[in-house]
Amino acid sequence: MLQLQEKIKYILYQLGVNSTYLGYYYLTLAIAIAIEEEENLLYISKNIYPRIAEQYHTSISCVERNIRTAADVMFRHGSPQLLAEIFIDGKNRPKNSRLISCLALYVKKQLSE
Repeated sequence: MLQLQEKIKYILYQLGVNSTYLGYYYLTLAIAIAIEEEENLLYISKNIYPRIAEQYHTSISCVERNIRTAADVMFRHGSPQLLAEIFIDGKNRPKNSRLISCLALYVKKQLSE
């Protein structure tokens, strides 16, 4: 699990999201949860957000908003090449569910190499 979280954090850092954003921590956990149990991606707002909110003692809407903020930062400051590699359309920010799903798939691929 530690190797997984370190890999996620490294990729987020490459994408321009660092630990000054709460969304960095929320995304790290969201991606880890998605990798652990892929079916959680079907209902992110019912399966993933509540777990993150509980762990960080915050509300589901705060989790969603902070992930959205981190995604905005990612698409403003992240490496265009890496964004294009992870997201087929690296120019337009996807919704949170697609963002988490694509990042989870990318991390899994990186771990298997």
